[in-house]
Amino acid sequence: MQKILSVSVACYNLKEMIEDNIKSFCESSVRDKIELLIIDDGSTDNTVEFVRKWVKEYPNTVKLIAKENGGPGSTVNCGIKNATGKYFRMLDGDDMAMTENLEGFIRMLENTDADMVISNFCLMNNETKEIYDKTNFKLEEGVVKSFDEVYKNLPFEMHAITYKTSILKDNNITLDNCFYTDTQYLLYPIPYVSTVMHFDDIIYVYRIGNQGQSVSMSSKIKNRAQHELVFFNNVKYYERHKFNITKSKRYYICKRLGRMAYNQTKILLHLPRSKESKNELKKFFKKLKTESKDVYKSALKSKKIKLLIMSNFLSYSFLSKYSQKKER
Repeated sequence: MQKILSVSVACYNLKEMIEDNIKSFCESSVRDKIELLIIDDGSTDNTVEFVRKWVKEYPNTVKLIAKENGGPGSTVNCGIKNATGKYFRMLDGDDMAMTENLEGFIRMLENTDADMVISNFCLMNNETKEIYDKTNFKLEEGVVKSFDEVYKNLPFEMHAITYKTSILKDNNITLDNCFYTDTQYLLYPIPYVSTVMHFDDIIYVYRIGNQGQSVSMSSKIKNRAQHELVFFNNVKYYERHKFNITKSKRYYICKRLGRMAYNQTKILLHLPRSKESKNELKKFFKKLKTESKDVYKSALKSKKIKLLIMSNFLSYSFLSKYSQKKER
């Protein structure tokens, strides 16, 4: 029997958290229809040995793929390559599923052929286990719509997205082997998506407050070159496809990349104020303007970016001070 859902779980030194992830998918009513691909990215603790215990208990559900360290994007590439399910989604190893909603979600996936399925997600405080910031997308549940009908209401977070596995495999969707490739998982399949469906319950539980998370500002500053690399590879991907996709898809991709440009701006504004930091920011926007006028225009919709550009970066010191003060 073909699996309905393949879940690619990125795992690196997570022996303390991976159990919550695996347990959330092993509920008896759904586990035979789920393929949980634990992609261990060269862990140096005993995560692999721990996962093997779950493989032994649920051999038809949990699969371990241990590989050399290659970065988060490489785990998704490995997951896509090994997926056999009708649908595919990625999940970070320190996050988990909302188990009580999986049965309804799997039932929907069994009975639809939509290219892209949207589901809600929430944030969970790692310390208190409090759940908050639940999403509420303005989409009709259980009705297949064309992408062009609903593009303005579609989310920009990978936590909400499940794709038909054939979309990823048939079009050789491949992410960069580094951090911040969730945007590539979101955007690279868009040229091939025709239909969308919404499941109006939470599936992805995003755990926040973990030390060293890639979303922390200190981590973003440290890895800003990777963020910029992924951003410009997204821009190049858009430029290659823009003449073969609809206006609504161009709008959706450019809007998401405009947000990514804002995030890179925010990172650079948090660097120690100096001539070198200012020049790094100027160089970023000069390159963006050269590579894609569409994405550059979308980035200018941010008031902060527009002020920087319109002032010829004379507002740099003020915006840097403001951004760093606001972050505290």
